[in-house]
Amino acid sequence: MTSAYAEWNQRQDRIVIPFNTRVNLDDLFGNVHSNVVCERITPCKLAIYVLVQSLDELHQDVQPFTPSEHCSLLSALYGMIEHGDMSFLEVKRVVRWMDRTVRKGIYKDFVEFINSYVDGDDIVVQIDVILQTRPNVVNFVCGKSYLGIWLKKLFAEWSQLSIQHIFEFNAKFVEWIQAGDSQVDDSQKMDETDSSEIHLPTAQPVVVPFEIESSGRARKWIANQMHLLQVCPSAALPDNEIMDWCQIIRKNHVDVVEVHLLEMLCHIRAMNLGGAAESLRLYFDYSMFRLSDTIIPTSIRACRMGALDQRSLRFSCLLQARLCRIFGDKQAARLLLSECVQQAQNHDVACLRMAMVELAALEAMPPSEADLKALSEGKPQESLLTTDGLLRMINRAADSESRIDGEEHRDPAVNSVESEQLFDQMNALVHLMAAITAARRCKPPTIVEDGLERAMRCSSGSDDGGRARLISDAAIATTSSVRLRHGLAKAAQSLATSLVETNYADGAAPRHETEAHVRLFEY
Repeated sequence: MTSAYAEWNQRQDRIVIPFNTRVNLDDLFGNVHSNVVCERITPCKLAIYVLVQSLDELHQDVQPFTPSEHCSLLSALYGMIEHGDMSFLEVKRVVRWMDRTVRKGIYKDFVEFINSYVDGDDIVVQIDVILQTRPNVVNFVCGKSYLGIWLKKLFAEWSQLSIQHIFEFNAKFVEWIQAGDSQVDDSQKMDETDSSEIHLPTAQPVVVPFEIESSGRARKWIANQMHLLQVCPSAALPDNEIMDWCQIIRKNHVDVVEVHLLEMLCHIRAMNLGGAAESLRLYFDYSMFRLSDTIIPTSIRACRMGALDQRSLRFSCLLQARLCRIFGDKQAARLLLSECVQQAQNHDVACLRMAMVELAALEAMPPSEADLKALSEGKPQESLLTTDGLLRMINRAADSESRIDGEEHRDPAVNSVESEQLFDQMNALVHLMAAITAARRCKPPTIVEDGLERAMRCSSGSDDGGRARLISDAAIATTSSVRLRHGLAKAAQSLATSLVETNYADGAAPRHETEAHVRLFEY
């Protein structure tokens, strides 16, 4: 009976999560740095921690909660976490509802805990007692549950505080409690209401918006805005609002380094090369060098966050080369791509393939005024790789040949399936770039057709970012352009119409407004 109750208890602790969409386990438990480091500490969250602590003592020392009581308590706790900051009076309303509908004594124990902190005791966040497994006793909170992950995030942030910051948070917590006690107590109103109803707390004005209130939500908001800026700019926020939100994120979540990438996209839209390069430099600075300041102290305090990996620094030259290519600086892009290839060598196949993609995109760019002037003067045009050489490198770096030679893919991806999907996307994108270059240089039609067909057939399974769709749409638009160039107007129009009519939403963006769709509208 105990084992059956334990299984039901753990199952209930996981399913009562108020998500609007399907539950993504990777978002919850996949990335240690994205989902464990830093949950912004507020007095309301400290009160929720105190409430969980008092409920755990009731469950372990007095009498375990029944399955129905446990479900009701967890539902209320999840609602408090997802709602955001509340006043102390509103927290007491929820605790009073627990006392009336679940078990007598919850409100009394919670108030005793709170009064001890008001009388001078310092609050200390310790989750080892709450999450430890006891023999023959069912835990109130499971370590891998939604509430357990939230407690770990809160403890990870608390463990990074200095002694001075802990004193300041204790003072703010006492002020928050006293401000709630000074309000009019509505205990009589609560007594007159039905015990089966819970009063939802009214929203309080907060400094940090709820969408970016925690580091996990901030990363999700940044990823959504970056996706919209790249595929559907009209659905994204204006650049000035995005920069304001980024400033709030930088102030409250030092560990969210992705904010610099979002700022880089805004600078690119404003054609500000200096600002984009500075944001990119800050991203790699904070993500690789200053991340050790977060990981090492937390690991010392018995909450291991992970180990540093310097391999991602190889992509710094790659992204800088992409910036230079976007702004038309071919010479700097070639130098940076050469440095990227030298750093990667044969130790990082993913980095090499991305470098080939950038190299193909660089060769596919139309000649600039400097290139035309050099050609007119008879000077040879600088090129790291010709189209034929690029195609030979594609065949050499193919997965089949690497497996035959026994080469191991030592890429940063943990999931082998995800790594294979990334390789397929890079292969398709390089073939697309090679086909564009071959079409511009009047190469044999078979080379153009082969590259376009490979790109249009790009399919890499589940793809949240829509990268495979972007490659396929670009290949269709290029095919339509090639047909129009050869005088096949009706065939080009039919292909363009089919792409426009199938421009469906991808979950985040209502439609795609990429360069492929813009050029097709021009036809």
